[in-house]
Amino acid sequence: MQYKAENKLDIFEFHDAELSLGCFDKNTLVFSATHLNIHKHTKQNPGDCDLEIERAVLRFEHMESVTFENRSPIENGNPVGEQIVLEGANAVKEMLSGLV
Repeated sequence: MQYKAENKLDIFEFHDAELSLGCFDKNTLVFSATHLNIHKHTKQNPGDCDLEIERAVLRFEHMESVTFENRSPIENGNPVGEQIVLEGANAVKEMLSGLV
């Protein structure tokens, strides 16, 4: 089946997703995701349970401002390490390095 969700990033959960870069050109980013979760009670998933999508293609167009914020690892319920926030070209570079 194919479904389309346009400008609805909030209906997905990425915590288990595995991402791989498709392409990045100027201000358009395309990548594929496996194990992407979609919330229940949405147009694409009207049921009563969140579902996992086997494979999704995500396309972001006309990106003007990019911010990358890493998540600190958690040990014993507490974050460890330094949290880093990057913007602009540095954010794009760091984000793409994790998708290659």
